[in-house]
Amino acid sequence: MQFPSDADDLVALEAKLVGGPVEETNENAHLACPMTCVSKGDSPFLIVHGDSDPLVPLPQGETLLAALQKAGVNAELYVVKDGGHGGFNDPEVDVRARAFLDRTLKAGK
Repeated sequence: MQFPSDADDLVALEAKLVGGPVEETNENAHLACPMTCVSKGDSPFLIVHGDSDPLVPLPQGETLLAALQKAGVNAELYVVKDGGHGGFNDPEVDVRARAFLDRTLKAGK
């Protein structure tokens, strides 16, 4: 997937997601926001976020983590230094993911 290279491309991508300009589709934009769906019964979350993500700024990942924790959801955040939007080359991502799944799946038994 080709990621947007500038702010105009990002706005166009957002518009595709919500069916038009965000200002004109507030209800869809609200529904597309993960924070509006957080609730106590949610599954555990491991959020892996690059600190140089050009699409989703790190504070959005931090806000999602805070909302999940406030709702009582098992959630943690790992920030990839110099990481973009996915495709991380940080071996710690695999270590964290395996440990998270191990803890989470054992807790579910």
